[in-house]
Amino acid sequence: MLKKILSSIIALSFIFTIFVSDINAQDLGNKVYSIKNTAQYENPITKELEDLKIKEGQPKYKSKKAIGDGMSRSILGKYALLDNTGKTKSLTIKIGLTDVSKDYKISVKNVKDDKYKEVKFKVVKEDKKKKTKDIKFEVPTNEAYIKISAYVEPMGRDITFFAQMSSKDAKEGAKEFNSQKMTTKAPSTNEE
Repeated sequence: MLKKILSSIIALSFIFTIFVSDINAQDLGNKVYSIKNTAQYENPITKELEDLKIKEGQPKYKSKKAIGDGMSRSILGKYALLDNTGKTKSLTIKIGLTDVSKDYKISVKNVKDDKYKEVKFKVVKEDKKKKTKDIKFEVPTNEAYIKISAYVEPMGRDITFFAQMSSKDAKEGAKEFNSQKMTTKAPSTNEE
């Protein structure tokens, strides 16, 4: 009997936690928030290393993915700034290693869309000493999927990587976004 009651309480707690988390992720007010993101080299939908046209299971996939994942996180700051104060939502991402990367292209995908659509962006802040740029663009949702392409000098080519924004743990204001530490050295690529 006690096990049934305990199981019921745990199940209800779990359901409540999921419900509350979902509300927080979807129902942010008309404010500015620092939100976390995930960065990965692999296209989350096709499971392909898009710029190399290598799919999971093909030769060199794992080693190239490991190099690309490190480069992706070195370039993209772990916090973004979500602005819900206007008629449209905008996102500001912090790009690092700007001394060795250039020619950025930003594409955005809504969760329900199949394809990424390239968007216009503007550089709203640049710090040459810290080697960063803050890039701002419109997004359709708090949980937007982002595709970023840039030429990276240590790799000697354009790279494409992906990020998903997560407003689940959104923090009001820009403190986390503004205070995040960015790497100033490109990781070793060891590309052939």
